[in-house]
Amino acid sequence: MARQIQIDILANDRTKQAFNSVKKNTDNTKQSLLSFKNILVTVASSVVIKQFLDLSNAYQNLQNRLKLVTTSTQELSFVKRSYLK
Repeated sequence: MARQIQIDILANDRTKQAFNSVKKNTDNTKQSLLSFKNILVTVASSVVIKQFLDLSNAYQNLQNRLKLVTTSTQELSFVKRSYLK
């Protein structure tokens, strides 16, 4: 005698919810990375600007020192051309 068993399976489809959660987490990660990138760009820009200002100050100091040790504009121009080569 064969017995027949009936099993009812009740399943909730949670895939849409799971995919939405994954998408939300992915979007949050993407936003965090973009923010981090912006921070890095800002820091790098600041470093470049500081180096440029330091270089400008060093050049100005060199100009001022040369003006102190040269006696004429012609001599100053000659020295400038010499060290710029």
